[in-house]
Amino acid sequence: MDRRWRPALLVVLAHALLALALSWDMVLLGRVPYVRDVAFLYVPDFAFLARALAQGVWPLWNPLIDGGRPVLFPYLPDLGLVALLGPLGAARAELPLHLWCAAAGASMLAHVRGRGPMAAWATGAFYGTSGYLLSCGNVFPILQGAAWAPWVIAAGLAVLDRPGRRRIAALAVLSAIQVGSLAAEQVVQSAVLIVALGARRDDPRRWLRLAAAGLLSAVLSAPTLLGVRAMSAGTPREEGFGRASTMSWSLSPRELPAMAIPSYFGDMHTFSDAGFWGQAVFEHGYPYFLSIYLGPVVLLLAALGFSPRLALVALGGLLVALGAHGPLAPLVAAAMGALHIRVPSKFLLSTVIAVVAMAGDGLERAAGRRGRAWVLLPGAILAVVGAALLARPEWTAALLARALSALQDPRAQSVIRGAWPGAVLRAAALALLGGLALWRGGRMAALAALAAVADLAVAGAPLDPTTTPDFYTLRAPLRAVVEAARAEGPYRWFSYGAALNTRLSWRSDLVARNRDLPLFGIEVQSLVPRAQELIGLEGAFDEDRTGFAPRGSTFGEDERRPGRFRQVFPRLRAASVRWVIGYDALPDDLVLLRAEVAQPEVREPLRLYELRDPRPRAFWVPGADAIDRGAQGGPAVSYERVDPHTVRVRATTPPGLIVVLDHYDPAWRARDEAGDVPLVRVGAGSWGLPTPGGSRTIVARFKPRWPAPALVLAGLGLLVALSAARPPRAARPARDPG
Repeated sequence: MDRRWRPALLVVLAHALLALALSWDMVLLGRVPYVRDVAFLYVPDFAFLARALAQGVWPLWNPLIDGGRPVLFPYLPDLGLVALLGPLGAARAELPLHLWCAAAGASMLAHVRGRGPMAAWATGAFYGTSGYLLSCGNVFPILQGAAWAPWVIAAGLAVLDRPGRRRIAALAVLSAIQVGSLAAEQVVQSAVLIVALGARRDDPRRWLRLAAAGLLSAVLSAPTLLGVRAMSAGTPREEGFGRASTMSWSLSPRELPAMAIPSYFGDMHTFSDAGFWGQAVFEHGYPYFLSIYLGPVVLLLAALGFSPRLALVALGGLLVALGAHGPLAPLVAAAMGALHIRVPSKFLLSTVIAVVAMAGDGLERAAGRRGRAWVLLPGAILAVVGAALLARPEWTAALLARALSALQDPRAQSVIRGAWPGAVLRAAALALLGGLALWRGGRMAALAALAAVADLAVAGAPLDPTTTPDFYTLRAPLRAVVEAARAEGPYRWFSYGAALNTRLSWRSDLVARNRDLPLFGIEVQSLVPRAQELIGLEGAFDEDRTGFAPRGSTFGEDERRPGRFRQVFPRLRAASVRWVIGYDALPDDLVLLRAEVAQPEVREPLRLYELRDPRPRAFWVPGADAIDRGAQGGPAVSYERVDPHTVRVRATTPPGLIVVLDHYDPAWRARDEAGDVPLVRVGAGSWGLPTPGGSRTIVARFKPRWPAPALVLAGLGLLVALSAARPPRAARPARDPG
């Protein structure tokens, strides 16, 4: 092996070991993540994707959510992971794979910026173990976008540095992969960082090369861009979010100490309020990112590697992340509204990348000279605070509350006395070790990097808890009830779950254990949307978590409460919902109680209700004006879902209209034995098939027009990229004229 590659290979292997250390239970024990959207969005979607791929379909329509709607799975690594490992295997691989990718990318960025092997390794390790990145373990698209961001930035700087077709092709391919994650905020930040870090006054042709790479990336990303455009039609994502939604989960100034103080808010995975005090700080009582911890050693190294340009990038990211709480609120709201994106705290990525880059620079500078005594100050301050908390917890907690009003919350005082002493003393010991190493300088400076990584890894390890795979398996008693109901026809399901019922009687041992696993587990077992995808049930009226649900296909938070059942009943029935699951009693005149299933977590049983007089998925009516009266007692119409893109309807009817209670989309096409059949929009958003009468078998298929040109464009772009990546031909030696 060429010796020039050995340092890079060692760095990559070191990052692989780091990713393994942070997710060893997923890699070695086969345990699975479960927190937040992992359980209610990503694993269920992976389950649907796995079934579709097994049928030979790259799914562009998901019939299991929101009454059926367009979807897109453009991220190539996910397609490969789900195809090879199944939904749970893919979920297990997400965090270790992308931590490795992120750390290696940040090291590559440091290398492109001219840093040596140790500084490059440290930059990647700091990024891979940062609280921000580890918090993305429960938001897969953000994790994916953040993992590829340093690769894209490094490739962009390389393109700006000097000409080369290979560089342009590499940037285009990397950015296309990142675009496939659908993490628009991370894509925007990557582009801004390339410009911010690469700007200088010289050859303007540098920017033409960057523009060429952007154009090629857009061509390669055609399936993603055109697919998102189609998926956005008629959704809040297309129409634009309101200011409240755009600025949701803005970073609060009261969160900023959490960058330097470990366990600042306490335990992020408690069952109750005990042990966590951020309820009044965060929107909805819980943070978007579970941690923004960078640690005292990384911040100390960043101070040693201070760069005006990187500092401005870090400050800019922070000001945008503050969103509604910051001085740039009107500008941030306008810019994010124009881009149809939301959650300003996602822009903390720019701050994290800039800080870890300065920290790597600081390590390299420290290796060349002896440090000053002030580098011991952060560790000394933390040691004094930790010792005071250990010796006089009540007095110290009261003093801290006087210094920072947010800490006056009784729950905060409990966390300060309980969680802070150990966490602060651990951080203090590592900060002192790092400070001593920097004070000595030279080769000893490497110890500071190791101390920083150890601090971040220990602080971040609890952020992504795991459980056994049977977490996603429906328990036998409930499974039997569900399968019996499923056999009664192709109807939809709606679940209230446990979170909306505050009167549940929980087992005392679960309360005493104070872990959040039972909270997520009972929701999965209650088939709260989108958990129904795990077993292939069709659901309706989910909460719109992504902004891609068609207007009117979801319920707001208030509408999802059992007390509003009578008001939403007409919409449930109109969507062919027959089965409703929940813990509350529902009106007897509207529903029939079909079964009760004991749940081990709570005293109350899970109830399965059947709507009285449910509407079948497909039925005949004499005309469009009779839709509300049709359904029961008419001619027989059967509905069969063949695959995600195909529906088969068999009917023997008089002349009239066959109504199908699936969400209408203009990309649906229908044919029967005689040829094309008109497919029209009827009612509030379903579709109908005009019929002249008689016995007919009609097959409807979802056939959007965009995939063919998009794939052709992407194929052409790939050919251009491969051509550009080919090594130049060696010049032929000149012939001897003699």
